[in-house]
Formats: sequence, structure tokens, C-alpha cells
Amino acid sequence: MYKQKIFLIYFGMKYTIKTTYPCLIKTDKESIFLEENDNLECENEQTLYVYPQNSRQPSFLVDLQTPKDCDFYSFLSVKNQNIILLEKHLSIDIKQKESLNFGGKTCLITIGKHEICFESENKNITCEISHSCKNYQIHKLKNFACVMFQNDFYAFSVPQEKLFHFSGENLSFEKDVLSVTKKFHDLNNHEKTFNVKFDDKITFENTTFVSDENKVQDLVCFSFLQSVKAGDYAIAKNMLDDRLKNRISDEQLEEFFGLLIDILPLSTQEFLSISQKKKSYVAFELKDSKISDITLDNL
Repeated sequence: MYKQKIFLIYFGMKYTIKTTYPCLIKTDKESIFLEENDNLECENEQTLYVYPQNSRQPSFLVDLQTPKDCDFYSFLSVKNQNIILLEKHLSIDIKQKESLNFGGKTCLITIGKHEICFESENKNITCEISHSCKNYQIHKLKNFACVMFQNDFYAFSVPQEKLFHFSGENLSFEKDVLSVTKKFHDLNNHEKTFNVKFDDKITFENTTFVSDENKVQDLVCFSFLQSVKAGDYAIAKNMLDDRLKNRISDEQLEEFFGLLIDILPLSTQEFLSISQKKKSYVAFELKDSKISDITLDNL
């Protein structure tokens, strides 16, 4: 097969990239398309961005500053040549299975490379997971079949045949209580900590918020929506003027905005909000650095 060679002339460390599949490679200066078995020689690059043309293979980056092998590529040295081999991602998915018994009812847990499945008598629920499923623990709690990863906890209620999912940067487990700390990475640096008790049903205990209340006038509306999204209604209401604050309860705020998933700014006082049930246009009026009015139109 004809071997295409493309040269990028720089000074410094030189690599030859060899690909086993068609892909688009982007550097800081240009984009180059390679067919299967093509070569690309590059020099003095820090990062390469690789976009496989097979939709089942994810895009990834190659860090040339700290070169090391990973699932998608290998660094080889052959006859004084530094080669980066782009390898096809193996499609083999070895699945682990475990069956749990709950008083005559069973739940089969199947864990693949990037998915987890809970199967009971009448239900089969499968979740795609963005991270690897290599490290996990299985717990049997009352009537719940549970799988715990570093930052994710899945609990399947066998009687209800319903799946619950909890995520956070810090998960810890003691007896029948799961402790979750979730960081929102927003303007107020919200952290939410709550306990989940597993009995015949799930109950939430001791929910607390930690935040740095932001006083930047131009961002007060965005900060307000982020606080509503986090469920920190106390901080959100502190951004309202006295008239509005006294008229709105926490329950009304939750009903008004719904459970927010995404907030897209159009300006400092106009936003698109996306909840589980609706998409809305939200506009604010400010007076003396406080929110004096809120308009929400469903789209």
C-alpha cells in the first residue's frame, strides 16, 4: 500500500506517527488527515489531537511533553526513530456478572467496560458510564443492590425495580449510610454534603452547603441561577431584594425553575435554562446590585 509522508519542519524532538486507522490529527498550527497505514513526521510539537474517523472510537490527545503509553497509542523506539503508534481500540468487552438474592427475588448485576446493568424479574436497566469500570465494590443493603465506584454510587431497589444514582468527588460508606460531597465548580464554589440512609426506602439526612458568596454585580444573575441549580436556596435568596425575597419560598423557587441541568448565558441578565422538563428564557432586572424582578418564558 502507498505510504503517504507529510513533513512538519520544526526544530527539536522528532516523532514519526504511524496510524492503523483513518484519522484527523490537529497540531497547534494545522490539521492533517491520515489514511490507514499513513505516516506523519512532526517535530517540536507539545500536543497532538487525534480524531478517529470511526465513530465508535473516541477522540483523544497525545501529550509529547510527558510521553507514556495508554490504551490508544504506544511510544516505540526503532532504529533510532521515535514512533507513536496509533492503535485500534479493542472492541472486546469482558463483562463481570454477580447475582444477589433478596428473599426469593434476585438481581443480576452485569459490569462491562463502560456500562453497568441491573436486571430483575421484570426490569432491565443499563447505564452508560463515562469512566472505566475497572475498580468497583458491590454492596447488598436491605432491599438495594449497590455498586460503588470512586465517584459514583448506583443503588437498585429490588422491590420497586428502580435505579438511583449518586455522584460526588468524595464518597464514603459506613454501615447503611452513604456520605456524598458534591462540588459544583461554580462562581460561589458550592459544595453540597448529604447523607443517604438505606432502609426499606432511601432517605436523605443532614444536607449542608459550603460556599463563597460572590459579590460581583455583573455576575449576580448567573451566580443566582447556579445557586438554584445547586439547591442552595438560602444563598440564592440573599441575591434578591427585600421585596422579592419576602415573597418567594424555597419551594416556589424549585417549582419556578425546575431541577436545572444547564444554564446558557445570553448576556449578564439573560439566560437559557434547561431543566428536566422544560427549556426557558430567563431575564432579570437589577436594582442596587440586587435582583428586583425575574421573568421566565417557556420555550
